[in-house]
Amino acid sequence: MKKLLSLLFLLPVLTTAQNLLSDNFPVKEGKIVYSEVVPVDSSMTANDLYLNAKNWLASAFNFSKSALQTDDKEAKLIILKGVTNVPEVEGIDQSEWFLLKLELKNSRYKYSLFEIETEGYPFEIYFDIEIKKINRVAASKDKRDIPLAKEYMENFIKYNQSLNAKFIAIISSLKASMSKKADNNW
Repeated sequence: MKKLLSLLFLLPVLTTAQNLLSDNFPVKEGKIVYSEVVPVDSSMTANDLYLNAKNWLASAFNFSKSALQTDDKEAKLIILKGVTNVPEVEGIDQSEWFLLKLELKNSRYKYSLFEIETEGYPFEIYFDIEIKKINRVAASKDKRDIPLAKEYMENFIKYNQSLNAKFIAIISSLKASMSKKADNNW
C-alpha cells in the first residue's frame, strides 16, 4: 500500500517529465527551434533590414562572449553564436549558448534561434540527463528522496520557463528593432 501511495505521489513528476520539453519550448523534430518569417513595412529593403540587424546585434549582445559566425552583406545573412544566462533558479546556474540566424529580404526577414547548448551538451541531451536524474531519485526506495525529486523537478520547470522567457525576450527585442525605419536626419 505504501508503495502504491508513493507511486501516486510520483505520478505528477513522471508524467510532467514526458512532455516537459514540448510544453516549455517550440520543438521541431525533437530539437528546440524558434523560427518565423516576419513581414515588415513594404518600403524596407533587405539592406535596411541588414543595417537594423547589425545595430540590434551591437546593442543586444556582449561580443566578448557572443560572436558573429557569418556576416554576409551580399547574401543578407547573419549568423550569431550567442550566449545568455537565466537568472539563477535554485540548484541551476549556467550559461546557454545558441545560434541565431537572420535571413534578410525586401520587406521581410526570417530568424531562427536553434542549436541551444548548456553544460557542453545540446540542450535536448542535457534535458534528458536531468530528467533521468530526477526520475532516478524519485524512484528511490528511500522515502526522503521523493520530496527532493519533486523540489528539483519544480526548480527544473522554473528554469525551463525562465530560459524560454529569455529567448522570447531576445526575439521580441529583435522584432522591435527590425521594424524601425532608419532615421537619416540626425
